[in-house]
Amino acid sequence: MTGASSGIGRAVAGRLLKDGYDVIGLSRSAPDLTDKRFRHVPADLADLDAIALLARELGPVDGLVHAAGFMKTARVGELDLASGEAMWRLHVAAAAALADALVPSLPGGGRIVLVGSRARRCARAFPARRRAHRPGRQPRVGGRGRTQPVRGSESRDGGDGALVGH
Repeated sequence: MTGASSGIGRAVAGRLLKDGYDVIGLSRSAPDLTDKRFRHVPADLADLDAIALLARELGPVDGLVHAAGFMKTARVGELDLASGEAMWRLHVAAAAALADALVPSLPGGGRIVLVGSRARRCARAFPARRRAHRPGRQPRVGGRGRTQPVRGSESRDGGDGALVGH
């Protein structure tokens, strides 16, 4: 489980522990998880050269949930190419390197889940979307007094205990 120290990664790690799974959490900082089935492994996944060694040290796993990430935005004309490269490195290249390193040890039925979210960043930029992420809220959209339901983020269970949605 990458990104286990905060956000979606922390929430998924907590859910997996609650459902009885053993979880290895990869993150730069230690999460506040104290369950005996949780093991934290400090890792900077932006260091792509270290991922294969890290995967060997982890040993066989039953699945991979990649939720590590960050978001930097700017107005057109003010975009920072280094930030874009860093996001790609963590969101895409690290996911590919982890999958390449771990897939040979995955058992039949093992899962790879790649998670991404812009909800927090969008919520800051668009207050109506922030309200949409509050359970039971029906924000007003459109300019003529129409109210249209907007679905917020949700998690679904795939029936076999695997988290399949966001």
